[in-house]
Amino acid sequence: MNAQPQLHILLLENEGLTRAGYRALLYDMLPQAVVLEAATYAQAVACLSQNTIQFALLDYKLSEEKTGLDVLHFISEQGLITRAIVLSGFSADGGLAHELVWQCLEAGAFGYIPKATENVRVLREALATVFAGKLFLPDFVTEKATNTACYTPPSLESFGIRGRLLEVFVYLCHAYPHKVIAKQLRGKNGAELSEGTVRNYAAEIFERFAVNNKSELLLKVTQLGIQVPSLQALGLANVD
Repeated sequence: MNAQPQLHILLLENEGLTRAGYRALLYDMLPQAVVLEAATYAQAVACLSQNTIQFALLDYKLSEEKTGLDVLHFISEQGLITRAIVLSGFSADGGLAHELVWQCLEAGAFGYIPKATENVRVLREALATVFAGKLFLPDFVTEKATNTACYTPPSLESFGIRGRLLEVFVYLCHAYPHKVIAKQLRGKNGAELSEGTVRNYAAEIFERFAVNNKSELLLKVTQLGIQVPSLQALGLANVD
């Protein structure tokens, strides 16, 4: 039996005591994981360049000109399969909160946690959600006018998401770039799909959900309460 690859997590936080708290939480949740710590942008980029990092907790405001958002851009530009959560002091009461959340999503973040959150249960929920390949956002972003007690999320079938569209949809929702998706999916002739073909499928998915890009898709799926199937449920490969 092949051993499962060890989980590597990047923890970027410039305050030592705060970093120690998050480190303890991570090890409590995932005692077998390897937590790589960084206090600066340069250290974070070095960790990402030298290791296969599956998840990252990124402090937004660092003691330098660079921010956690710059690390997100690096992850995206390098095509890394790293799901990141941004930690920030901006909360619902701050005028920049919504704008920053949106910038993080646009840059590829899978979650946003206000540092004012003192409830450890919420922190655990956020981490578990992102570990499962889903998007986690604070309540002030996901506010729903719908009464959740009697609300039934729409099905993917109702959006016409089936077959190859479903496969591409699930890969998109699990943070895989188009070029990686193309390598995993094959056409009827057995050849890998082209990146352009995957982009066409993605464009069709965006149109069906009335969104413009992947970050908007993830936000809408979260707001609608749609359950994204796991890769394993569809018999798709999980690429690390």
